[in-house]
Order: sequence, then structure tokens, then C-alpha cells
Amino acid sequence: MQDRIVREPECEQISGLSRTTRWRKENKNPPEFPKRIKISENASGWLLSHLNDWLKAVAEGRPYDPAVENGVDGRGYQEPEVIERPEARLPTNP
Repeated sequence: MQDRIVREPECEQISGLSRTTRWRKENKNPPEFPKRIKISENASGWLLSHLNDWLKAVAEGRPYDPAVENGVDGRGYQEPEVIERPEARLPTNP
């Protein structure tokens, strides 16, 4: 399954949490909800794989730990990789 970016309305539907609750959980240390990634200057979203990891942790009754979920192995939270959309690239001069 290919990873994709989930925007606000779908994230609320997937998580069942309000925008404010998700924001609070994202900003705790350590985070209790996946951190959003910046798509553009005025847009952000979440990686679907990170939301699925969070859902799995909740379903198993354990705390969400981004370091474990994302394979960082205790080295602290690792920011998600930026996904660049092809149409967002600037043309290069030959």
C-alpha cells in the first residue's frame, strides 16, 4: 500500500478526535499523536502510515510512541520525511 497524506477532515474521521485534542496530543513530550507534516506554506497533513501506527497502539491499549512506531529505536522522535509532489517542483533552466 502506498503512503499518502491525509488532510484535516479525513484525519478527524480516522482518529475520532477533534482538531484541538489532536493538536494537544501532538505537542506533548513525547507526542501522543503523530506530528503533522507541512505540505505547503498554508497546508499540512498526516502520513496515513503514521495514523495507522497510532490506531494500532490505541487498539492494543498501549501508549503511542513515535520512536518505536517509526523504527527510530529510542533515539528520539524523527520528523517524517517530506514528500515532494511532482507539480510542486520549479522548472530548471537548461
